[in-house]
Amino acid sequence: MNHFQELGMVDHLEPWQRGTRSLANNKGMCGGVRGVGTGGVVSSSFCLLYRLHTLKPTKNQIQNTLNHIDSPYIRGIGFMYLRYTLDPKKLWKWFSRYLKDDEPIDVRAGGGNEMTIGQLVRHFLENIEWYDTLFPRIPVPIQKEVRQQLTEYDKKNQQNQKIDKNVINNINVKGFRTRSRSPCKNSRRHYIH
Repeated sequence: MNHFQELGMVDHLEPWQRGTRSLANNKGMCGGVRGVGTGGVVSSSFCLLYRLHTLKPTKNQIQNTLNHIDSPYIRGIGFMYLRYTLDPKKLWKWFSRYLKDDEPIDVRAGGGNEMTIGQLVRHFLENIEWYDTLFPRIPVPIQKEVRQQLTEYDKKNQQNQKIDKNVINNINVKGFRTRSRSPCKNSRRHYIH
């Protein structure tokens, strides 16, 4: 199967295919083991993520992946690739412009965990875990800086939402109409009395 056929098969961003990974038998010293030691069939999304890693894409190719219009899963794989490979100092620069992206994506195998691309990006910035896999650790000073930037972003976004609500409320209070009730001058009938 070539990677174009595999792109069409991606319907989640979990590392394992649904129902192929059993955690019930992990006992004793293996109780907290992550990764391939616990078994399971690797998902198409993580196979493509690995393939992307072996291809060493250019900056332009990554940007095309992040802005892909056909599938949010291709975009999600691009964000995961960046989270695994990018220098932590550059994460905010790459991810910040996508925080408002409201394209929906269901990241869980079998469905049930729908979020937006913006929420996915935020999760990647704030957390180290992704469905029992670990992203590379972000150094503490950089993580503090990212959290501060997220807080500033949230404050700015809340202020913009308040401004939008005030504008909408003012329009509703003033009784703003989108069209006139009177007919156009050209369509008026002139009666001769």
